[in-house]
Amino acid sequence: MMPAAIGNANPSVHHAVRELTVGYLRAEGFDVSAKRHHARLSDALADDMLAPDVEGIPGVHLAVTSRLRHRLSGDLDAARRAADINGTSVAAVLQWRAERPIADAYVLVSLADFARLVRATPPP
Repeated sequence: MMPAAIGNANPSVHHAVRELTVGYLRAEGFDVSAKRHHARLSDALADDMLAPDVEGIPGVHLAVTSRLRHRLSGDLDAARRAADINGTSVAAVLQWRAERPIADAYVLVSLADFARLVRATPPP
């Protein structure tokens, strides 16, 4: 089983997108960090491949993908499997949109996970 991010064609771009995501979320007040970047595949395989790409959002497994051709269903399924194994209630995939600001990235969740997120959000 591969987490969603492993299929990205360019590891350097993927690393940069993870860092942009973390920077944006920190600016929004979240205490998050990016999964370590590995220059070699063997190092990545030795590390925890099931860890989220962005850590620090309680109850949310956030995988990041920088693919130019979106594979939303497969990526969300992989994130869901990793979340289930890790005991995380919500699985989400951030899909970077090339040549757009990181704030324009899509975050995909299932309807069930959307309901969990909304239920946990207090009204304004």
